[in-house]
Amino acid sequence: MTRIYVLIFLNFINCLVILKGQDTIRKSEAEREISKIILLKTISCGYSAGRAYAISELGNEEEEPYPWVQIGGGSNSSRIFYDIKALSHCLRSLSAMPCPTKDIKTYEGDQEYLATLIFTRYQSCTFRPLENWKIFEPFKGEI
Repeated sequence: MTRIYVLIFLNFINCLVILKGQDTIRKSEAEREISKIILLKTISCGYSAGRAYAISELGNEEEEPYPWVQIGGGSNSSRIFYDIKALSHCLRSLSAMPCPTKDIKTYEGDQEYLATLIFTRYQSCTFRPLENWKIFEPFKGEI
């Protein structure tokens, strides 16, 4: 019986534990870093600042300024954590991404660049969220 109480208590504590450490980064911060790198890379490829900003925001989850007002809740990107090593690999891959070979003022140039960006982001920037500490491992099979 005491194990059930301990398990309930640990479940409550586990909900309150924040994984923020030097090896983790919040999803919202990771998206901000990815957006910055894409913006700088897009500008270095010759795009104007406005188009570069629009391209850099593709694929990022929008955060509502007042999520408690939004029906269905808001973004949970502040409660999801990623490994910082995975993010640094993603940022290196994005900065090494090639610029389009076609003219960037044409549809073909945009299409080529966006296809490369989507492929690179899918291959290198698809993260697996970190789970909370494995507190429950000793209790598996006991209840």
